[in-house]
Amino acid sequence: MPYLMLVDAAKFIDFCQNVFNATLLSSRKRDDGVTIMHAEINIDGSTIMFSEARKNGNLLLQTCLYMLKMPTKLTSWLLMQEL
Repeated sequence: MPYLMLVDAAKFIDFCQNVFNATLLSSRKRDDGVTIMHAEINIDGSTIMFSEARKNGNLLLQTCLYMLKMPTKLTSWLLMQEL
């Protein structure tokens, strides 16, 4: 199952709910009460796990997709995001 580290994970949740009718399964925030530490959504029976990317010095940490079997619109949206 894919695990993503995203810039503005909350925006990703909104996007998936609006475009794919995704269901938010769980969401936990970091101590700051704003950024998402871990969340899970379900799209047509497929679970996607993700969190907010964290800055480590000047490097913004991103991650890899562990599985590239994702809906076409979602894949296109991810590729258009500024990394």
